[in-house]
Amino acid sequence: MLKDIDISGDIISRARENVEELKSTIPAANKLASAVLLYTITSLDANKGATKDKLIIDLLSPSFDINNFNQTLITFQKYASFFHTEGDRYFFDIEEQPEAKVELKSLKYNNDHARELLIDLQKTEVFRETSSSVVYTSVEQTQEVLKQMEKSRLRYVLTGRRSTQEERHNIYFGMDFRNLIILLEPKDESFRLLSDKDLLKWAKRVLAAKAIAGSTSKASQKADYERITRTDQSYIIDRIKKAGLIFVSWDKYGTSVEEDQVELEPISGDCSKDKILEALSQQFYPQLVFKEHLDSRLEHIKERLVKEVDEEYKKTIAFPVPAIVRAVSSAIRGLCKDGVIGIQHSRGNYCNKNPDLTETELFNAKITDPFGEPGPTKCAICGKHPCVCPPTEPAICLKCGQDPCICTEPQKKCPRCGKITCVCPKLETVDIKIPPQPDSLSLRNQIASRLQEHEEADITKATYKIFFQKENVGDMGTLPAILRGNMVGQGDVIAEITITKKGNFSKSQIEQQVESLPSLSGADYSADITLIIEISEE
Repeated sequence: MLKDIDISGDIISRARENVEELKSTIPAANKLASAVLLYTITSLDANKGATKDKLIIDLLSPSFDINNFNQTLITFQKYASFFHTEGDRYFFDIEEQPEAKVELKSLKYNNDHARELLIDLQKTEVFRETSSSVVYTSVEQTQEVLKQMEKSRLRYVLTGRRSTQEERHNIYFGMDFRNLIILLEPKDESFRLLSDKDLLKWAKRVLAAKAIAGSTSKASQKADYERITRTDQSYIIDRIKKAGLIFVSWDKYGTSVEEDQVELEPISGDCSKDKILEALSQQFYPQLVFKEHLDSRLEHIKERLVKEVDEEYKKTIAFPVPAIVRAVSSAIRGLCKDGVIGIQHSRGNYCNKNPDLTETELFNAKITDPFGEPGPTKCAICGKHPCVCPPTEPAICLKCGQDPCICTEPQKKCPRCGKITCVCPKLETVDIKIPPQPDSLSLRNQIASRLQEHEEADITKATYKIFFQKENVGDMGTLPAILRGNMVGQGDVIAEITITKKGNFSKSQIEQQVESLPSLSGADYSADITLIIEISEE
């Protein structure tokens, strides 16, 4: 009978489609749809469909109470794509409602599907980096992904929620180049990327809208579903950005979780990788931080190659993080320019200036003690050059009322000679450099000759250098084991041995030290000797 009224059958087929989609979850779907459909095709356009009151009168029965009715009606409004509401009237129409269709389609996606999309959006749309970032789901999964990334570059871990200290500790445990792993957590402590109900709902709707848009050929409908995709995706992105990010900065990575010490550093901006990198390189670890850190551990970096020190900073957690490739090398250049260290390379030795070396050459250069003209003197109070101490107020003498004081101070006696006018002999430091000699005996003779005029001087430091270079060695087995280890056969050998002795030595003791040096045939022997002599004033 209804087919006779709805000649085209379009409305009936649309209603049937909605019933088929919902009847498995709503037992009364057919009952409600039949009533609404009857009112739809028998009413005029001005009063199309039926009101809620009419439907209640028609449908309520002992087996279909008001609660069942309301639940069924709400479900149709939310999920039935051809079920329309206009004012207080309900009816079917051939015009499809995109929102309802997306809602229904979204039910087919589970939380795992939604989480995959959330992870992808976090990396691509918010952080804007995929190749060097991972969203944390477990320690094992995170470490596995990190191991597949380039280890000598920054790698980012986005936790999606606040981590426990045990999780933080375990993420880094056993990893290579640990100081290049950047742990980022939400600033909002209540945020949960992978379990937030709203985020999961929006993600499912995005998946549904994309799928429907991909299977729709009608341009207007396709545009509707693409609009829903953009809208719900923007909700997700805005929610993630609103949660913000903090950087987990390590003060100490202990042998156990209890010994760990971290600082949670908030990062402003849009939560993108560029903003994180900017904060790391400019806010938390600028070049000055590296210079000061290197300066505080000079004895640990001297006599080492620059590339070895650079690698140490990449590996050692709780060191300043080298967020940019040249962070360590630039700081080393600065220390060399300030005269704090020297740089030794086959192209030349540098101190008190920026080494004229490429980055590759600098990486293969050695860090040494400073030499040549002394660098600028640092302030004894602030330790900087130039001094950055705040200006002090004039210190007016309470006795004479002048600044500087013009009161006559009693003259002090020299603690050594006991005289007001010191008559102690002046001391001077002298450096004697012995150029390369063909063997240790020649070096001993040269040293003895140069020290004859300073028989009574105190020798405080002696540095001996042995340099051996031999190319196209037919059989390295003929060379001393100290130079080749267990290597045999043809090859080139270059070796440099530096031995430094500090203390108070006499001329005869220095000669004994030279006699005790390793004996290497074909090597060059040189020495730098520092002694203190007395200068008599005439």
